[in-house]
Amino acid sequence: MHRDMREQRTEGHGLLARERERAALALGGADGDADAVPTPTATATATPTGKKRRPALLLALVALLALLLICSLLPRSLLPLSLSPLLSFYPHTPSPAAQAPPAAENRFHLSPQLHTPRTPQLRTYDFRLGARVMAPDGVEKRVGMVNGLFPGPTIELRSGDLLRVTVHNDLDEPTSLHWHGLRHELELLLLLGDWYHRSAPATLAWYRSSRSRGDEPVPDNALLNGQQIYDCARSVRPIICDPALGTRPHYLLDPLAGGHRLRLVNTGSLAVMYFSVDAHLLKVVEADGTDVRPVVVKELPVAPGQRYSVILQPLEAPVRGASFWLRTRLDQSCFNYPNRALDPEPRAILSYGKTEVEPQTSKWLVSPEEEFDPLALRPADPAALALPEADEQVILYVNTESRASNGGVPTAYINQTSWVPDAANPFLARDYLSALQTGALSPRELVVRPRGTQNNTPPVLDIIINNFEAGPHPFHLHGHHFWPLYTYTARYGKGAYSFRFPPTLPTEAPALRDTFVVPAYGHAIFRVRLDTPGAWLFHCHVLVHQESGMAMTFLVDPENIPEHDRLAARQSCASQGREMQGTSWKEKIQAVVPELATVDRADPVAKRRWDQM
Repeated sequence: MHRDMREQRTEGHGLLARERERAALALGGADGDADAVPTPTATATATPTGKKRRPALLLALVALLALLLICSLLPRSLLPLSLSPLLSFYPHTPSPAAQAPPAAENRFHLSPQLHTPRTPQLRTYDFRLGARVMAPDGVEKRVGMVNGLFPGPTIELRSGDLLRVTVHNDLDEPTSLHWHGLRHELELLLLLGDWYHRSAPATLAWYRSSRSRGDEPVPDNALLNGQQIYDCARSVRPIICDPALGTRPHYLLDPLAGGHRLRLVNTGSLAVMYFSVDAHLLKVVEADGTDVRPVVVKELPVAPGQRYSVILQPLEAPVRGASFWLRTRLDQSCFNYPNRALDPEPRAILSYGKTEVEPQTSKWLVSPEEEFDPLALRPADPAALALPEADEQVILYVNTESRASNGGVPTAYINQTSWVPDAANPFLARDYLSALQTGALSPRELVVRPRGTQNNTPPVLDIIINNFEAGPHPFHLHGHHFWPLYTYTARYGKGAYSFRFPPTLPTEAPALRDTFVVPAYGHAIFRVRLDTPGAWLFHCHVLVHQESGMAMTFLVDPENIPEHDRLAARQSCASQGREMQGTSWKEKIQAVVPELATVDRADPVAKRRWDQM
């Protein structure tokens, strides 16, 4: 049913050979993309002083006054430019606080010395959260930072290490950190994602208002490792912009080093990014931390929250000084209105050794048969092909509505619940023990507790997500990886899962993932073994959807959730000067905790008493 690794390698070599035959065309074609508008430069010419200069100055002054008089008499609709000072934003002198991102390129070259053998260690990191005005692409905005860095620091660990992170929050709002892990060797880390010129609070406030009509905010740019250029003259609204602060990313590779491994992470909030390198094929070898059988593609879509490892395969042997365009194309299919200032395909330069010459290469033409299929990924380990049977199903229905009862504000729902975090009453610190039988703790929270199996093994759950919207949703599960088994997109209607005509599911396990896209007007089926006790968030990784309520929680083996996790949640409230809601929590937890070591849950009476606490 599935090709083995040898067949996939053969297919990859065949594709590489076919593309090498077209190398002359691929390398010699014109790029076709317009470069950024060059920055005007002011020049000064020394002129002898004296009477001869006065008539020229007087003539220039009279001409300027005449031009202003003519412009004032013309209708505004006939003027190609507005003389309003509010719109004279190009070029613009930036505020003293604005600056380009710190030069921290070495942070993205991951350390090869971390692969030398050693015993496990305690690794400690001290993070301080703050913000300042920056201009990553030349446009000023307030940017959140960690230890003064944007993007933030890289956490590097080895298997078996214990990680301890201390976070100091200097921001003016409660903030949590969440990171996605990457297994790595010697490689280049590339953080790609969309970028907004408005601040995050302002962007979210616009979306969470009736003015947006449910249309997600369209990005203004896309950054690569916190850098990019921006054509200030294309901006529609007033901005503070200095092109000199923007930097086109440029990555140097050693032509003698062989295959180069790139780590791709979509750190954006909305758009799927299509990653490609001109005249290079991409061999996909890892997805979301799972080693996979190699698959060779020309272009790789990376959804928000997803990670991939690829090995570059040049069509021709690298020559020192050769340069190529590295492209990060934004998927505009989910943009509901145009942004005239957006470059839909921001580029970086990838060169073998230093060069001052811009690439003259052409982008790939990808046929439908050559498109990447994420469901086709298989684990590299043959032992991981065993796929367990599901013990139960949970059916989810996802949509966003602008109801009159909510003032026309776009609100996301999963099974008619819209998740609203309660900072004063964190889930783990709450008295959820008495509500486990119902599966829901409030009308605003969807909490699913799997029943488990008869032999006390971790439950295996099929999650069926029905997407009733015109845009895709990349769903991410915390604490676990899942098997993406099936996706379906309807030609007509909303493509809901049919109980009468269920699809045929694979018998071999696909590659484990923790973030996967549920298609528009369709559904997806994920299978997960819930083997880690805790309250695990399951949410859309489009951040405006998550913030508007598209989230829920899987409550796994609550009796065995470590007490220090609950204690940390209670301490989180105390650190904010907040008291837990309700008066019975402390008394009940004091009664429950001493019994944790004595309750025999194999005894039906004791188990029933425990469930009723």
